[in-house]
Amino acid sequence: MTVQGKHNRVWIAAGVVLTVLAGFVILPYVAPGKAAGVSFIMERIQGALAYRILDRAPRVYALVAEKNGQDLLISGREPFDVTSRDEFVIKDVASDVLSGEGFAVDVVGAGGQDDYRVLLRGIDMVDRSVAHITNETMKRGYTLGQIRVAYGGKLLATMPIRIRIMPQDWLRYAKASDNRNKRIEYLKRASAANPQDLVLRRNLGEIYRHAGMIPEAIAEYQGVLAQKPDDAKALAGLIKTYLAAEQNDLAAKAGERAVKIEPGNPSLWEDLVLAYSRLGLWEKAAASCRTLVQLKPQDDAVRLRLAGIYEKMGRESEAIAQYGAVTAKGSHAVPMLEGMARMYLKQGKYDEAIRLLNDMVRKASPSAAVYANLALAYGGKKMWKEELANYRKAAAMNPKDPVILYNLGVSLENNNRDQEAMGIYDKVLTLQPGDADATLRLPTWHFVTDAMPRLSVFTRNWPGRPPKKGRYTRIWVMPTGS
Repeated sequence: MTVQGKHNRVWIAAGVVLTVLAGFVILPYVAPGKAAGVSFIMERIQGALAYRILDRAPRVYALVAEKNGQDLLISGREPFDVTSRDEFVIKDVASDVLSGEGFAVDVVGAGGQDDYRVLLRGIDMVDRSVAHITNETMKRGYTLGQIRVAYGGKLLATMPIRIRIMPQDWLRYAKASDNRNKRIEYLKRASAANPQDLVLRRNLGEIYRHAGMIPEAIAEYQGVLAQKPDDAKALAGLIKTYLAAEQNDLAAKAGERAVKIEPGNPSLWEDLVLAYSRLGLWEKAAASCRTLVQLKPQDDAVRLRLAGIYEKMGRESEAIAQYGAVTAKGSHAVPMLEGMARMYLKQGKYDEAIRLLNDMVRKASPSAAVYANLALAYGGKKMWKEELANYRKAAAMNPKDPVILYNLGVSLENNNRDQEAMGIYDKVLTLQPGDADATLRLPTWHFVTDAMPRLSVFTRNWPGRPPKKGRYTRIWVMPTGS
């Protein structure tokens, strides 16, 4: 460059500096409200000229970023907040280099070597920071990092960044971990740092409950309820915990409290019905189950449950009405038909029971319970051959059930097959030594056939005359699903 050119550059720079200085002097008087903004512009112009003309190192004023669709400036004055829900990109560098080119930006913890104009995810940064988290950081709820800005390989500026660890992050880690102890540890640490966060405490209670850590689960739920007595979710968890611990009286009390808060929640009523049933409070169980039927009128399982409660109370007609309400809709599920059949058997309505049970045999794969109950119904009508045929089927399906075998033995007697009946009673005593009814049946058979040597073995346990041949000494109705 010629001497004249250098003089020109100096004069130009001097003119710019004088202009800038004049602006700083005059602007506060002319437009005081805009002075700060314009002064920043002037500062940038001055810095850009100093960089271009005087070869000074460029200065970085701010970073232009877009976070979750909104533009913002990142400066060194305030930390840039990032959570796992955020996505951001650093689009430009506000500096003395007006083109914005030639910069390298490193967001420490983001993972890349150069993060300039690269879409970054907060969730990745949170995950990396948690891998090296300390107890102090846990209490604070965030980790601190830096955004480093370099130009031409030289570090020019650093901007603070704050990576916030939210309660949902700990829940995410807990859910993602296959290690139950780690899941508990994540939530314990988060809950300790955020004791007012009831969601965390409820979730910790849930994990304790599923892990069978009953005292710990109860403590968490009660801690939530101490802060928020009407927290129905905490009460729901507490009820299930009490039920798991067989503390049914406490479960019932918690359930009564819960349904007052959320009377339209079917799950609460289901647990309350279970608690009352375990306590044998059948009137309360029935009343609660009727409410459940109103809340879930299309749920056949609920009506089946109510029918079972009525059965426990000896209210067969009401049980039949519940079974009938389901079958009237066209549903012929096995539990419904078998439940109705049991009620008819208890009422001595054998024809109705036989019709339903035979319907089950035709439409489904019948169980030993179906054949045993069908035999019982035929026996009630003194249809001995049909009774025997069905007891044989039940015994073939369940050959080690002493009750089925005993009733088969009695049915054999009813059909004058005494020799075969004695063999069946022997099997009953093998399965259930000392069975009084089977013991009495064996002497009955020998008494009739004059087999005195065999008879003498049993007379010691025979308190009186042998029972009348063919009379049932045990009537048993098999439960659903047996």
